[in-house]
Amino acid sequence: VYVVSKSGTTAETVAAMSIVINELEKCGISKDKFKDYFVFCTDPEKGDLRKLAKEWGVRTLDIPANIGGRFSVLTPVGLLPALFAGIDAED
Repeated sequence: VYVVSKSGTTAETVAAMSIVINELEKCGISKDKFKDYFVFCTDPEKGDLRKLAKEWGVRTLDIPANIGGRFSVLTPVGLLPALFAGIDAED
């Protein structure tokens, strides 16, 4: 599950992630295994999602601190989904 939030407190993102966590727990997946199910894209140094990534050992991609809003699609925010969609990022 790819979770994207620079602050880690975006209400819609937190709500969706809570639903996914509940479903994982219903399937018997414990918190120590969450690192195998999530990738976070967040602020490189601060924020709730960064703290959670450290706590759970989740792999992260950084949203550059000086990039925001509509331009974030040109960072890992948009590049990882593009790669999964088969878009050649090198061209």
